[in-house]
Amino acid sequence: MPVTEDILDNEIFGVPFRQGRAEGRVEGRVEGLVEGRVEGLLKLLLDQIENRFGAVPPGFRKRLAALNPAQLRAAGLRLLNAATIEDLFER
Repeated sequence: MPVTEDILDNEIFGVPFRQGRAEGRVEGRVEGLVEGRVEGLLKLLLDQIENRFGAVPPGFRKRLAALNPAQLRAAGLRLLNAATIEDLFER
């Protein structure tokens, strides 16, 4: 027997299913925003490093990409007084 009713229209299952979908969309948007902000922070930091020290070596880019947002911000602040690229990493 074919299913002719949409689960979203079902009185019993529809409400929690719609609620779950809405929650999933919100979570997805939040994750996307966070990812976008981290990527933007990394891009800005790389641009600033390149402007100050020249081309950024691939290994260094990889090290920066592995940092969390707080670590990226800290590296950005250390850039203000850094004499070398290595000075951006905590010791």
